Amino acid sequence: MTEHSGGLADVIAGDTAICTVGKQGRGLSYRGYAIEDLAAGACFEEVAYLLLYGELPGAAQLDAYLQRLSRLRSLPEALKSQLEILPANSHPMDVLRSGCSLHGGANEATMAFINDLTDPDTAEAAVLAALASHRKVMGFGHRVYRESDPRNTLIKTWSRRLADDTGDSRLFAVSERIEQVMWREKKLFANLDFYSASVYHFLEIPVSLYTPVFVCARMAGWAAHVMEQRQHNRLIRPTSNYIGPDKRPFVPLEQRT
Repeated sequence: MTEHSGGLADVIAGDTAICTVGKQGRGLSYRGYAIEDLAAGACFEEVAYLLLYGELPGAAQLDAYLQRLSRLRSLPEALKSQLEILPANSHPMDVLRSGCSLHGGANEATMAFINDLTDPDTAEAAVLAALASHRKVMGFGHRVYRESDPRNTLIKTWSRRLADDTGDSRLFAVSERIEQVMWREKKLFANLDFYSASVYHFLEIPVSLYTPVFVCARMAGWAAHVMEQRQHNRLIRPTSNYIGPDKRPFVPLEQRT
């Protein structure tokens, strides 16, 4: 009997040499390098090069790559024309969706939840009220990571540093209390989205741009996976287990009740 899983959970659709996501429920590495080491020692373009080409670049390779990226940053005229057609008040995510299919928004929802919380005690009361009414608190848990989100450690460190740099004594403290309450009450850990909200706030990024900025950081990884899949030249085409009605006769419209 063929095994099947709702939502393709635990179904392996192919092989990848790019990254491990939640292997044994934790950890994340790119091409064998731990993200903690890459975050501490490499710039974004170095990591993008690694994802796309399989190895970290040398100095000359990185310089050539940066120059190439610079030349490619201008928008084609046809795309400019398409963007100009969009209403001026379009959400930035709608603009991005004109070119690709995206997901996200948890960091925006997180910011909407924490922005008006005045102190950690108020934050704790708000979380308990949300849980009591079965409302979702965004930015917690993960489909693959079962023990912790390794990205959270890195983004939380930046949130704390930026809070200190900006002299903010509220937002990080509020966020940290929410994280503590969610673990105490539901055993749910913060994921990358949660502290991304406060980091973007400290960087003075408008909330409507949170998800587009989040998406831009993922473009290199998405492109690497697309290129890898095309090398195998196999369509990812899962099947479904049909549970609908058996074959039945067609009834003309005038005979239907």
